Amino acid sequence: MLLSIIDLLDNTETEIFADISGGQRDIFLAFSIACMTNLEKISKITNYSDMDHELREISLPYIMCRLDVKLVMLLEDIVKNEPTIASEMAERLQISESTISRNLNKLKELRTIDVNHKGKTNNISTTITGKIFLKIRNNVKAGLSFLIFAGLNISTF
Repeated sequence: MLLSIIDLLDNTETEIFADISGGQRDIFLAFSIACMTNLEKISKITNYSDMDHELREISLPYIMCRLDVKLVMLLEDIVKNEPTIASEMAERLQISESTISRNLNKLKELRTIDVNHKGKTNNISTTITGKIFLKIRNNVKAGLSFLIFAGLNISTF
């Protein structure tokens, strides 16, 4: 069912509005995961709360591929030393600053880090996506290791 819903979303050429307010568990779960794999195609995602009877626009967790060993090493260093800067990371990890910079760009594209510009300094810190990834990466079953759920943000918090 999941793959069918992913295919449906992939092949939809019109604007997509997704409401993940519930329903049968097998459909709800498959639909939610399919939405997470197609965030770039979905214009708006909503959820209705049974508690306060309000419809809210939400953003779903980002699903990404498993990070390679180098990216995990950088992410772990950032968590231990945040906020940090690329030159300090290069010194700590004994890696060239250009390699650090290239890999930081990959981490930024995956939404695992934030880079905040303060004057001439770029302070690097871990996002909730990065922190959740590191927290669960050792607990993910081998068959599911290509999926990482991270970064849940609900606009009303």
